[in-house]
Amino acid sequence: MIRQQKSVDDISLFDILFKRYYSQLYVFAHHFLHVDEDCHDAVSEVYENVWRHYADIEEDKALAYMYQCLRRNCLDRLKHKKVEDKYIRLSSIITEHLVTQEQIEEAYRRETVIEQVLQSLPPPTQEIFIQCYVERRKYQEVAEQLGVPLVTEFNMEAKPLRSTIPQTVARAEEDMKKALEYDIQNEYYFFTDDVIKGYLARLYFWSKRYDEAREMALDVLQRHPLIEGEEYQKMMEAYDGMAGNMLFRVAKLDKSFATENKYLSARPISARFINLFKEGDADIRYSLFIGRKRKNKKIFCSGLRSAELALIAMESAYHMGDTKTALQLLNDLRKHRIKDCADYTMATLPAVDAADIIKVDAEGKPLTPLIYAILSERRKELFLEGDRFTELKRNGRPEMWIMSKGLKYTTYKFMYTFAIPASDIQLNPALRQNPGYTEIEY
Repeated sequence: MIRQQKSVDDISLFDILFKRYYSQLYVFAHHFLHVDEDCHDAVSEVYENVWRHYADIEEDKALAYMYQCLRRNCLDRLKHKKVEDKYIRLSSIITEHLVTQEQIEEAYRRETVIEQVLQSLPPPTQEIFIQCYVERRKYQEVAEQLGVPLVTEFNMEAKPLRSTIPQTVARAEEDMKKALEYDIQNEYYFFTDDVIKGYLARLYFWSKRYDEAREMALDVLQRHPLIEGEEYQKMMEAYDGMAGNMLFRVAKLDKSFATENKYLSARPISARFINLFKEGDADIRYSLFIGRKRKNKKIFCSGLRSAELALIAMESAYHMGDTKTALQLLNDLRKHRIKDCADYTMATLPAVDAADIIKVDAEGKPLTPLIYAILSERRKELFLEGDRFTELKRNGRPEMWIMSKGLKYTTYKFMYTFAIPASDIQLNPALRQNPGYTEIEY
């Protein structure tokens, strides 16, 4: 046992424990917390605990004792921060076996070797290594998660490899948060604070950070609330330029824009889409978007407006398990679009259409009446605004086919991620092509 009185030997022993094990305890804490300051605080609290209880700790079990204290400390910090329960449970499970001195030393030895190997690899390869051998992902899954090359400094000779999707998202988030620091309020500029926050909400939504997506979307909605009636009609009929509660709109002034709209106005709208308008002409979008003989009347456009933020907020609430808020937001949007609209309740929500192309939600779960109603409103509201492809990709990547001139054309799951252009791979052969694209034509 460590002696009761704090002698010079005790202080020396504590100093040895501190110098020898602080670094590896910090690495252990980083597996949980990922924030340097939190890791240092957690390890420091463990050493304080050892100093206070030195009389009850056996010298040969001191390190195991510190690991167990640190593990509990980290888990408590995660719970205090309301980190997702499944992550806390996973962290608890994968560390609970480290109870003996031998296991801890062996784990640390292996971790040191792995860290040395990782440091010798380029960053993209490091990430692939971690996902394959630490997170136990399949090679196919890792390949599907590759993002774009990230370039922060100009170098004509550089041939950057592709980053991972998380790295791509992190870079986009960093850039947008940096833009927010400029506090742009003058509407003379396109990217005002609210425009940036709107796109940041979309980024969080697409990357499944639903809590942040909902918070950001609702924040912008407070300053740009939903509109209805004549004001909504004027916005949707505006040929170009900003109108209504549009936050951003891509300008289309060239001939190609007129050609696109002429082509789309001659195309018939699918019966599946028309059948979503159960209320018929009572839904203002029905008469605005659908003309005679099922021909399209809506002007093709791309941008960001308040209705999308409302849809982001309601679906985010749904995925967070807050069905009450999701239902309230859904009913609010419908009231702004449908005359004399009765509120849905959980009991009166329409059943899921078994013939719908989308079968699962963004989490891979079977559709419920509530998420089906949310997705249906999204499809109606954002018709011809460049949203449908993303919705199909987010919700299961359904495969489908069509016939044209006697030939069958199939949309496979891998096609929801576009191919890297062959010209790019010619310039940089180290770029990894997306799965499914095996034939190259130059």
